[in-house]
Amino acid sequence: MNTDTPFQPSPSSPVLLVVESPVKARTITGFLGDGWIVRATGGHIADIPDSARAVDVEDNFAVTYEFTERGAERIAELRADMARCSGIVLATDGDREGELIVAIEAAKPRGRRP
Repeated sequence: MNTDTPFQPSPSSPVLLVVESPVKARTITGFLGDGWIVRATGGHIADIPDSARAVDVEDNFAVTYEFTERGAERIAELRADMARCSGIVLATDGDREGELIVAIEAAKPRGRRP
């Protein structure tokens, strides 16, 4: 494990690590110490709504996303975890879906648009 991490996880001040797969979360949990909380998004958490307003052509084609029902539940759980953590590491897959999940996770809990 890299000791140059900006986080200093401890049981009283844990760091949240978010991955896509529940299997990955269980595996990674076995490698990390007590100062880490490892959660999985389970993959796809938001969709572009079926609406003419989903893409704002007047705002540099900004896209509006809506959480899926399961996605809204996962974000609520992640928000609760974030409230008790000293740091967050988003470690999703390096594909398009993973990048989208990170953008949504990073923006939505704070009320911003990805």
